[in-house]
Amino acid sequence: MQDARERLVRYLDDAWTVEKSLRTVFGDFRKEIHDSELATLFSQLETTAYSHEESLETYIRARGKEPSGGKNLINQLFAKTLDILHAAHDEYEKAVTDLMKAYTIAQFQTSIYEAIRSYSESLGDTEVTRMAVLHRDDAEGQSKRIWNYLTTFSGRIPEPA
Repeated sequence: MQDARERLVRYLDDAWTVEKSLRTVFGDFRKEIHDSELATLFSQLETTAYSHEESLETYIRARGKEPSGGKNLINQLFAKTLDILHAAHDEYEKAVTDLMKAYTIAQFQTSIYEAIRSYSESLGDTEVTRMAVLHRDDAEGQSKRIWNYLTTFSGRIPEPA
């Protein structure tokens, strides 16, 4: 059972690493965007990532471990995934591309927390299960909000430069 509990901590640590990375990603999106509505959205996503990071850190420490912060492979994979899209040619394309990336991120977060929920539930760790459900639900809600922004914003005709 100890190996199973250690695995759960590794899952929590992976999620912590992702959330820590997302603070930077969403912060960069916020700083680079010129639309105040989208800047507010990215600011809220950044704040939620910080809240999740702090929460995960608490759960990791409660299990006698420290967040590793050194998952280079996860960070590299994440960065490569986000860089698949072509470089934006203008502010409009940058905003649409950032929304697509944010939507992808929210879906990824949903899957992370669903996996943690399922695994922690099988271990009988109701505390982590509750946290995972809350974080998963946050990610699903973010996904829906981002989708609404994406469909609205990408449907706008940009002003000629």
